[in-house]
Amino acid sequence: MHVSKGQMEARARWGTQDSGADFDRKKTPYLSDEARAFISRQSFCVVSGPGMQWEPRSMIIAGNRGFILTPDAHTCVLKIPFMHERYRSAHLLYGILHQLLAGQPVKLSYCFVQHATRERLCVQGEAEVMLGEESDSFWLLLHVTQAFFHCSRYVRSSVAGLTASAEISTGEAALAEAVKRAGDTYLSPLVRAYLAQRHICFLCSVDEQRQYALNHRGGSKGFLVTLPPNQASPRGTILLPDYRGNGAFEAIGNILETGKAALLVPDYVSQMAVCIVGQAQVFDRADVPPDRLHHFPAAERIVALTVTDVEIQKELRFNQDRKKQHLVFTSANTNTTAPSYFVSSHTYDS
Repeated sequence: MHVSKGQMEARARWGTQDSGADFDRKKTPYLSDEARAFISRQSFCVVSGPGMQWEPRSMIIAGNRGFILTPDAHTCVLKIPFMHERYRSAHLLYGILHQLLAGQPVKLSYCFVQHATRERLCVQGEAEVMLGEESDSFWLLLHVTQAFFHCSRYVRSSVAGLTASAEISTGEAALAEAVKRAGDTYLSPLVRAYLAQRHICFLCSVDEQRQYALNHRGGSKGFLVTLPPNQASPRGTILLPDYRGNGAFEAIGNILETGKAALLVPDYVSQMAVCIVGQAQVFDRADVPPDRLHHFPAAERIVALTVTDVEIQKELRFNQDRKKQHLVFTSANTNTTAPSYFVSSHTYDS
């Protein structure tokens, strides 16, 4: 199983070699029957991978239940309606296509979360793009290299817009719409006020082998502490608490190794997400100034993200219609023939 140099460094630094090794043994180089069944029940997926400069990027892709196919234990298949408003300006998709067309291998990470049962599954692998008959979409194939279920710690079972009422105040709705319209690419007062209302995010990281990773993070509203732009950080800074976990230190280890990270902050009520990209550092509690530390009473470490870009993803609406499509693929980055199981009729979200 893939364990980065940074992960090993973090485990040695914080004394979790044994628990980290225990977690590694849960990883498989394929999708188990349990994992495939779990994916078939999901209506959204968080995807992480490279931007145009290999910086970590992340986005949400949504559909009806079963919109991601697992035709075998080594493959995930995902249709990307690239010209749809929710995807056509996504930096991650441009990064994936740019790197593949340049002949570079691209490694992605998928994260699936079932909040009602507090289950979460991570899948990593190498990407391939294949073109279908429709000119406004393509198919993203993930050739799985490892998959694993995470523990349920810190996963909320009650999430507005998913498992709980989607009602929000007029002020919160107006703030979300203002953030969408403004499209600020830094931690503006609007973006900072909006992030202060969130209680879930996904931490995206990458190691030196360009394997991207996704880790769920959560807390009470305000657990993301934002600092305004200044001379040292012209686009602002975000502080994220890191609590005691399984000792694997996937995200923390990757940050120690490359100093790169991104936060994807979803809002299932307003059907949007904010992706904040930047340079990251990890601090022990003893190294955090007291005037900052009081925000994180139970955190063992603090991740500081010096922001370089903010991206707003809009219109994350689950598709309601399903239709039969006869799929014929051609490869966008190789001359190989598509596997036979793709040249058949399946039910997909459009």
